[in-house]
Amino acid sequence: MEIKLVKPSKEYKESFFEAVEEWENRIGFKILSVDDYVKVKNQNDFDNLLNSLENAEKGIGLPDGFVPYSDLWLIADEKMAGVVNIRHNLDNPVLTEWGGHIGYQIRPSYMGKGLAVPMFLAALDFAADNLKIEKIMVSCNENNIPSRKTIEHALRERGGEELENFINNKGVVKRYIIYTPMYYRKYASDELGLNNRQKQKFAKEAEA
Repeated sequence: MEIKLVKPSKEYKESFFEAVEEWENRIGFKILSVDDYVKVKNQNDFDNLLNSLENAEKGIGLPDGFVPYSDLWLIADEKMAGVVNIRHNLDNPVLTEWGGHIGYQIRPSYMGKGLAVPMFLAALDFAADNLKIEKIMVSCNENNIPSRKTIEHALRERGGEELENFINNKGVVKRYIIYTPMYYRKYASDELGLNNRQKQKFAKEAEA
């Protein structure tokens, strides 16, 4: 299955509406922090959504406490299959404590198809290439096993560290730092031929 992460666009309008209908019908579902998604019912609403997401990247018109963010759509075989939200910084206590940089959702009909890990890794690449973020903080509830597996797979593949758990009114939150390619570009060029473990060692020595 061919996949890619793209900026929201009219090209995927039809499958966007199909995805939102699935998300609406999923009991208890709330699509990240972008509640406007489930309010989109027609073309005018869709255009307004695209405009609001463009503004959000620039930090325009955000509610109090929100930081600029980029929404990206996961496209699988030319259909919208998921969404990932990347906050540009953690300038908010909630984000620093447990919210982190990245949130994501897979479209219900695409769950179980092995898309979460490649989407997450692609989001790390976007954060490095477009936002110059070196370290991504990400979290999930302790009992959210699929999300934990996705994050810990990325941790093993890209390197990073597990932080101390955070306790909130929803229970235990697992917290992680995952390194993006920008981290390694800063401390250890790929031309050196290092594997991730060697790069981590190199980077920690460089920071010391």
